[in-house]
Amino acid sequence: MDYQEIDQEQIKEEYEGFQITDDHAAEWAIQKIKEAQGDTAKWAEHFAAQLEKIRAANQSTIDFMTGKLAQYFATVPTKDTKTQSKYELPSATLIRKQQQPTYDRDNNALLAYLDGSKRDDLVRVKREPAWDEIKKAFAVQGETMVDPETGEVVAGVKVVARPDVFDVKIKEADHA
Repeated sequence: MDYQEIDQEQIKEEYEGFQITDDHAAEWAIQKIKEAQGDTAKWAEHFAAQLEKIRAANQSTIDFMTGKLAQYFATVPTKDTKTQSKYELPSATLIRKQQQPTYDRDNNALLAYLDGSKRDDLVRVKREPAWDEIKKAFAVQGETMVDPETGEVVAGVKVVARPDVFDVKIKEADHA
């Protein structure tokens, strides 16, 4: 049995038979939720800070050792192709890949150029359903969407009902 199972058992025993029957009990339950959320946030912050320190230290080691391996790679005979060079080791393969250039694009300026050059063959027009307008134009009937003017079922849409969600929104206390 792990700690989560023990915790669940402890909670069941502690609150067995507990019912909320009035506003006072509801407020008490909300206070318990606030305390649990605060505790979770405190520990999450603590462990996130610890994890970030570990990640940073490990990344420094990875970066340093990768740099040293790159220096070593420059001294050994490699197997070369058009796009990469490789060196095989028993536990890893060192690879240097030639990168394609990146393009900083200004799509508005590029479109203006292509329009001016009459290069419509290089311009893409994307056709897709206007979902917001579709929801306004058609009606839901059970699991289907129907055109209210014709009664025709709209192809390509299945309406999937979802259950209601119950949530407790904790109000923040004024600290002014």
